[in-house]
Amino acid sequence: MKKHTIAAYAFWIFLAEGAGGAAGWLTREGVRIYTETIVKPPFSPPPIVFPVAWTLLYALMGVSAARIALAPGVQDRARALCCNEFGGANYKCSKTGNAIVRSNDALRFALYGGLIVDPCGDRFMNEQYLSDRPLALGGEMSLRVARYYAVVDQAMYEECRDKGVLSYFGKPKDWYVGNTGYTTELLPNLDEHMQQAIDEKWAFKGTLAECAEFFGLENLEQAVADYNALCAAKKDDQFYKSSYLLRELTGDTFYVMEYEPSIWCTFGGVKTDAYSRAVTPQQEPIPGLYVAGVDNGSLYASPYYENEGAALGTAYTSGIVAADCMIDYIQGI
Repeated sequence: MKKHTIAAYAFWIFLAEGAGGAAGWLTREGVRIYTETIVKPPFSPPPIVFPVAWTLLYALMGVSAARIALAPGVQDRARALCCNEFGGANYKCSKTGNAIVRSNDALRFALYGGLIVDPCGDRFMNEQYLSDRPLALGGEMSLRVARYYAVVDQAMYEECRDKGVLSYFGKPKDWYVGNTGYTTELLPNLDEHMQQAIDEKWAFKGTLAECAEFFGLENLEQAVADYNALCAAKKDDQFYKSSYLLRELTGDTFYVMEYEPSIWCTFGGVKTDAYSRAVTPQQEPIPGLYVAGVDNGSLYASPYYENEGAALGTAYTSGIVAADCMIDYIQGI
């Protein structure tokens, strides 16, 4: 065995044992009370067995980690990002809650399907990708511009606040996301939250020219004029958004909210074959090394699964497949 291989095994075993030892030390008093007071069955093993068993288990965890770190298959990964699917985000927003995007109603306009522009004030995407498919398509597009801006007129502001975005767009039957996610959503705290956003300088209220000047969106006025022309024609031949999400922005009062891309989590991991076995860059299975769940880079990758429950089902089934194959592998040794 090469020196760097020995060092890797030693490092990972030491790390695993250290974590186990720290956990044992931190819980030592609770474990003592538990072992002294619990009624044990006659076949309960003597106390000396437990530290030996746990030491062995943590050592095996270290061995597994070392094998993953050293295996060629870990260099061949499929990675992806799971983007925010519940609203916009901005680091200037100080209020937090169970979910930050739910703590300020002004963050919701990021996913409402209205006009979105880039830092130059230009329209850069089909906004329906943010409303309907934010985890992959829409979120990925927002990553490319670093900051993006929702443009809302007074009519959209008031109707989304009082009646909901589904009503604002005329309750289109073909809008699946609207009819499943926005049927009851109102923005009762929008006035208060919008003022908070304005005070924190990630939102602005005024004429279109004033909004453009505040955020430096030099092409905003022209972008709105071009967008209104598409809405009037009921045909988006620029980015091909569905006609039912095309509504003109009019009036003298506008709201512009600045958002930043945000990420829930990552996808991806070790590449595997159909039996959940980790494979080398040459696509050869690594004996005895199996990968399941979100660490399986051949299952969890972009785009995100569109069918509800599919991702959870993949986690379950890959674990079952890996377990069955591990049993066969062990029995064949």
